[in-house]
Amino acid sequence: MNKYFNAGAFAAAIGFSAFAAPAFAFEPASVFNDNMVLQRDEPLVFWGRGEPGEKFNLSFAGTTKKVKVGRDGTWQAKLKPLNAGGPYQLKLADGDNTKIVNNIMVGDVWLCSGQSNMAFRIKDATGDQPWGGEDAPERIRIMTVERDYDAASEAELAKKAEWQPATTANLAEFSAVCAYLGEEMEKELDVPVGLINSSWGGSQIEAWISAKELKKVGGFDNDLMLLSTFVDNPKLAQQQYADQWQIWWQQQTQPWKTPLTQTWFDVQEPANWQTWKGFEDFNGLVWYRNNFNLTEAEAKLGGKLSIGGIDEVDLTWLNGQIVGTEFGWGTERTYDVEPGVLKAGENLLMINITSTYGAGGLVGPADHIALTLSDGKRIALGEGWQASRVQESYGYPRNAPWQSINGLSGLYNSMIAPLKGLKIRGVAWYQGESNTGRAGEYADLMQALIRNWREDFGKNLPFVVVQLPGYGNTGASSAMESDWAQLRLGQWQAVANDKNAGLVIAIDQGDPADIHPKNKSIVGKRTADVTLALMGEKAAITDGIYPVKAETNDGDVVVTFDPAGETLQVKGSSKLNYVELCADSCKRVNATVLGGQLRVALSQMTNATRVRYCWADAPECHLYGQSGLPVSSFEIDIKP
Repeated sequence: MNKYFNAGAFAAAIGFSAFAAPAFAFEPASVFNDNMVLQRDEPLVFWGRGEPGEKFNLSFAGTTKKVKVGRDGTWQAKLKPLNAGGPYQLKLADGDNTKIVNNIMVGDVWLCSGQSNMAFRIKDATGDQPWGGEDAPERIRIMTVERDYDAASEAELAKKAEWQPATTANLAEFSAVCAYLGEEMEKELDVPVGLINSSWGGSQIEAWISAKELKKVGGFDNDLMLLSTFVDNPKLAQQQYADQWQIWWQQQTQPWKTPLTQTWFDVQEPANWQTWKGFEDFNGLVWYRNNFNLTEAEAKLGGKLSIGGIDEVDLTWLNGQIVGTEFGWGTERTYDVEPGVLKAGENLLMINITSTYGAGGLVGPADHIALTLSDGKRIALGEGWQASRVQESYGYPRNAPWQSINGLSGLYNSMIAPLKGLKIRGVAWYQGESNTGRAGEYADLMQALIRNWREDFGKNLPFVVVQLPGYGNTGASSAMESDWAQLRLGQWQAVANDKNAGLVIAIDQGDPADIHPKNKSIVGKRTADVTLALMGEKAAITDGIYPVKAETNDGDVVVTFDPAGETLQVKGSSKLNYVELCADSCKRVNATVLGGQLRVALSQMTNATRVRYCWADAPECHLYGQSGLPVSSFEIDIKP
């Protein structure tokens, strides 16, 4: 579901867009439902919607408070903090109406978010199962936020998420990393645990950051203006995006006005283009065209153009005028056609479709593709299509900023903002694969997300980032440039100077052939270790083992690491590989380990200015600390 509306005012303490009109005189927000967990030792904040002016009593854990619905149709009530305990009942009543939420626990609430490796389900994981494959203790509760996106911040989850007991059946569909984290936290802290999984496979980090915070980062001004326009006037924004897309195309021809001169082929019927011969693994851009004729009387009308399902992004033109653009995996499109767009005689319908992953194209069904004129006449357009493949070297256009996983702020607006009245104990974040193409920007974006979410959930909120494991090119034979290594470095840079943020090293938990490594237990348990260390509940390394300086000494480069005193050792190999000296280019060199230092002879590259280690997409990193953690990808400048 994707909804767009103008942002209104919510209670000042929460700052959301306005709720839809309630179906009841008063009701709590949808996040308050049976089996939920509220954060201990923090003020308890309840909120919801109702009829303006409606008065009722809110009762929880022996405390009752009088509440009045504001003129904007929202209400809020704040109660004193509670220690861990439960179960409790939340009751809203005015004598005539009663709303009850049962079996509420008070303990620690953890928010788990990111892309597909955080969304990865327990039933798909290998290795040890959380709680030994049995039901978790009754005081463990889980909730998965349904995937949704919006151009404006929402007050409510558009798709109601339900808190559930962590039974084997419920856990099977839940985030594996989040579940392993919860298992360790309940065991170590001996309190009820609530786990919220709000993640979406393939998502970029920008989709999880508010527009306000992205503006501070910089570099998004044009797209943020376009996004703001879309909230108020979607059709105008679509036209502006189409104008920019047409500039990007930069070809001598304008296919939306004059058909391409390159080869066209007939489309037998609308279908996933990967079912076509020669398109089995194709992702990219394809042009589609069709023609139809109208009388002079028909040409004066407007109507609605339905083009069936599209996977993934379409730009649709009629007679050279853009009529619509949307994003979705197989979702059907219907666009308004204003009077004046159509013409007597032959009309040209052109669609450009972009698909970046898996299925793509004009997928139908054919009988859903038609132009319906304003007088009710329906002109079938399911047949007669031709297609022309765009050369893959042409690349991809930029995304419209209101698209879901690749746009700006959409997932934050729908999957994080509706939760921000809740108090939580901390965040576990596992994301980055979709940002490797712009890895150099990641540190700033990660810091922006942390600031953003701390503003929502608490200024000292513990924030734990899972560093990317290995996937792709092992770089075994020679030095290489690696976006994955660059992004890992950005993840470390984002948390290195933040006392309330930590990094989970996972370089040894990847699979060069699988972007979704299936054994999540070690990553989940390391996430718990880092989290507990940030809380002061356990002694553990919170930022990984990383270099703090590289200096020349007696003909060597000496690299010193933090934490100090961590003895290094080579494991699983007869010698240390993947060490590089770099100047204008990099080359692999020999290195030795002495205590907590790495030593590299400068004679191997006398003009070296940097040292790199494990700089590849999926390297085999053999340098470990005495703690058992591997040293991950790093690059550091050499000081004379």
